[in-house]
Amino acid sequence: MKRLLVFALTLVCTPLVLVVAPAAATCGGPRWDTESRTVRRGATITVTGEGWGTQCYDTGMPAGAHGVLGDPQINLTLTLVQESRYLEVAHGDAGADYSWTAHVAIPIDFAPGPAALEIFTPAPFFEYSRLVLEITDEPPISGGSTVADLKSVAFGTGGATSNEGADPTQNDSGQSRVGVIVVVVVGTSAALGAATLVAVRLRRRETHW
Repeated sequence: MKRLLVFALTLVCTPLVLVVAPAAATCGGPRWDTESRTVRRGATITVTGEGWGTQCYDTGMPAGAHGVLGDPQINLTLTLVQESRYLEVAHGDAGADYSWTAHVAIPIDFAPGPAALEIFTPAPFFEYSRLVLEITDEPPISGGSTVADLKSVAFGTGGATSNEGADPTQNDSGQSRVGVIVVVVVGTSAALGAATLVAVRLRRRETHW
């Protein structure tokens, strides 16, 4: 009987920690967006991108690899489009964290209505995608650029914290910590339940004897 009691106390007092392997990183592909899809003529909008890399090492990085997404993409080009007008408005490379930020001016002589931003990377990757914008019919902002004087501006990395060698689409370390905490809580609860069951059986046996 004493041995059973000691066993029950051991279950309660011994911390239960299970090691949970972090989930494998995944590559969700490059992402980009603007602060607003509805814009006013003469305004400058901020466009940001994340995950702009050249590879996807979601099952493990080979020797010599620079990060989960390989090398940052280079020679990105942003083009503002409305009907037959195609204006290169920004260009540059993704940073070490695979992100970038561009500030795009909307010409004051664009027409109200639909427009688009297009992004393109050259060979061998050929990334291309488009964001649809809506230009309002509000009066243009004073001091804005016209189509004739609009120049393509360089951009650099975004405001995300640099984490070279990590996948920006996943926070595996945070997920792993949460997994360990959950397992510890569940395991401790199971140990308490087992200890309670042993104690109840001991009491029944004492009553029977």
